[in-house]
Amino acid sequence: MARTTLTDVAKALGLSTTTVSRALAGYPDVSEATRERVRATAQAMGYVPNRQAQLLRRKRAGAVGIVLPPTSATGGDLLLSEWLVRVSAVLQAYELDFVVASADSLGSEQEIYRRLVSGKHVDGFLAPYPRVHDWRLDFLKREEVAVVAFGRSQPEDHVPFVSLDDKKAMILLVKHLARLGHTQIGFIGASEELLVQRDRWMGFKEGISQCGLELNSDFVQEGDMSCAGGYFAAESLLALQHPPTAIVCINDATALGAMRALRQKGLRPGKDIAITGFDDISLASYASPPLTTIHQPLEEIATQLVGMLLQRFEKTPEMETSWVLQPTLIIRQSCGCDVSMRQLASGVHVLTASPRHLTSTVEEFENA
Repeated sequence: MARTTLTDVAKALGLSTTTVSRALAGYPDVSEATRERVRATAQAMGYVPNRQAQLLRRKRAGAVGIVLPPTSATGGDLLLSEWLVRVSAVLQAYELDFVVASADSLGSEQEIYRRLVSGKHVDGFLAPYPRVHDWRLDFLKREEVAVVAFGRSQPEDHVPFVSLDDKKAMILLVKHLARLGHTQIGFIGASEELLVQRDRWMGFKEGISQCGLELNSDFVQEGDMSCAGGYFAAESLLALQHPPTAIVCINDATALGAMRALRQKGLRPGKDIAITGFDDISLASYASPPLTTIHQPLEEIATQLVGMLLQRFEKTPEMETSWVLQPTLIIRQSCGCDVSMRQLASGVHVLTASPRHLTSTVEEFENA
């Protein structure tokens, strides 16, 4: 059976192919009544738009790219894997392909960007973990390629982003641990080239200050946002004559590695030393013990990022250039709380604890 074409629909309606095409695309110069009549007829005739022809007319690849940074930058961060799944689902709804490449060095990362841009293989990029001096954003701006960032970018980069309020989130974690009685709190971070490290480190320091505690430089270690990085950083903290009684980790992967280091030393996470993460990845609630962390609404983040990128494709004015989301503290047993959990329809955990462990609700922590 022959495929119904745009010309067939136009003939059936007695309209020009241009009018039918613009009606199906939703252009405002076609009346609403005509648009509805065209859509109904096209659906009844089984017309399916030729996506490749549309892309050729618009001179687009119909794809979005992401280049995963070298392991030295993200350490195989588990969050990115879950984020990619959410982004892929959103792009699929827009009938856009997703080109994902992984770099094993700075040189290969640069080459991948150059190849994808020069070959016009993608229409734009999602850039995870903006950096203090981010050549990726500079390069894409020079090439006039659309880009939005997962994580806060710097004002001078002029790149829209979606991010949690990382600084506020770290303050919440430190305040929570301080209210549990901890005064010796350690921190495992990441490379200083990552803006997420700078923001979360600033939040950690401010939380320590607001709680009237002393910042001990011996309690600060650098990881690489991976389980292995968290493991070795925690080993260094445990080697101290007087280790911290609680460790705040820059992300969940780091926290999972730190918990393993504790167990190998015969220590119990949440009992002997409190551990907290950041991101609320799927493994966080299945860790032993379950991990206290900050929730990242990945579905919402993916939806916002893709929507912002599509706006840049169309060169339409953005209502807002960036989104900063408020953090939610997820309290589980790794911090030492004896908690019970229930789950709302939204999927966000609401947690309660006995008064001897916790005297404030999550909402009160957020408003602190």
